Amino acid sequence: MIDPVIIVRLSGRYGGRGKCRSCGANIVWYETLGGKKMPFNGSPKPLHLRRDESDPQRRWIGELPRVDVHWATCPQATSWRTRQAKRT
Repeated sequence: MIDPVIIVRLSGRYGGRGKCRSCGANIVWYETLGGKKMPFNGSPKPLHLRRDESDPQRRWIGELPRVDVHWATCPQATSWRTRQAKRT
């Protein structure tokens, strides 16, 4: 079963606002615990905020609903996946 939430870090250079280069939707970038950048739709508010005790810097982490990930809702998402696959 897929977890309905994604845990993200709330500090650092992520959390920046932008627009999708394909569809023009407003997005917010967050960093996953694995260190990858991930775009979310609109202005999501992380839930269940807490300090990451396993992080030496003790940065804040929170949960965001998986349904808010822009990759899942962008009408042009498949063209990005194809482009990425061709690069490797």
